[in-house]
Amino acid sequence: MKKQLLFAAMTAMMLLPTVSQAQSENASTLISNNIEVKKGSQYRMIFKDYSSAVYEYLKDNPRIAVEFIVPDGSVVQSGGAWFKGLQTGETDMSIRIYAESPKWKDMPDYNKLLEEVPFHVTIKDEAPVTPPAIFTEWGKNRQDARQYIAQNMELTEFTDTYLLMHPTMLPEEIKPMDVYIGNNFEFPLYFAIYNDDDQLVSTVFTVVNFDRVGQYDKSELCTYFKNNGYEFLGVDENKWFVMYNEKTQTQVVCGILTVQGQWLLFCQSQYSEQSPLGIDDAEAVLPQVGVRYDGNVLEVDAGSQAGQPVVISTADGQCLVRDMLKPGINRYPMPHPSVVVVRAGNAMGIKVMP
Repeated sequence: MKKQLLFAAMTAMMLLPTVSQAQSENASTLISNNIEVKKGSQYRMIFKDYSSAVYEYLKDNPRIAVEFIVPDGSVVQSGGAWFKGLQTGETDMSIRIYAESPKWKDMPDYNKLLEEVPFHVTIKDEAPVTPPAIFTEWGKNRQDARQYIAQNMELTEFTDTYLLMHPTMLPEEIKPMDVYIGNNFEFPLYFAIYNDDDQLVSTVFTVVNFDRVGQYDKSELCTYFKNNGYEFLGVDENKWFVMYNEKTQTQVVCGILTVQGQWLLFCQSQYSEQSPLGIDDAEAVLPQVGVRYDGNVLEVDAGSQAGQPVVISTADGQCLVRDMLKPGINRYPMPHPSVVVVRAGNAMGIKVMP
């Protein structure tokens, strides 16, 4: 079954609108300043809004970088842009917002601290959460879909603020999507994606705890989709599940999205038929990167995907390379020429023969 990754990586260039008075508060706002996490799992944390200092920085810079700060490394471990509870209990910690390093994408410039935002965390052996509702009324017009989401899904419209927070987005990238934010910090962002006729073709929710997605069919979210009528089809090259619901003609795939200087996982539901009844032009034309072998070296021409993550895997899913694409030709020595699968940003996955 053909995978359509309609979801863009959302990291290109665009002019930043003027910061409104409502967005000129003195402190940035987290989605929650008092959270519960599961011991042993890595977490991220999303902002609902930035302070005037951060928005001022983003007027002339594409991205921020963040780092979690913990007072006691025996209770909570900080891995930079993620944190992990090591033992049950609770503690105060914070997230620092830095200017991005001039040399490394998503890495802090430690000489330019913009802000530090405190929050409280409780670590438990188990921290169950309810995933977002599954919304798959493909073909629904945009106005009706917006009304349904506002009335039934406990989500708040977030598109304008998301655009301010990510000034590198192109107008054509934001045009087909509406962005929402919820109160559940584990599944913070929700996207509804439309085709050129404003018909709903895809929905996406983000996940801050990668363990919720897991690998193969042993994960909470895989079970969640199974309980809602989805069949487990297998795994992709990253070992994340691929599922399908025949009744709603919906395929589910997973991937990585860079948001607010952090990598989040996303689960995407998308209409899978090539000629869907009542939906025009449902398939998206995905950008491509040029890939070829030169002896034992795999050459990847970044094209429009410069600055995006690239993953090179063997045909059976073993990861060989995980990197960020530089403009132009990127060269990756291989142990020996063999069949590989290359995924770059939001470009179509490419199988390369030696």
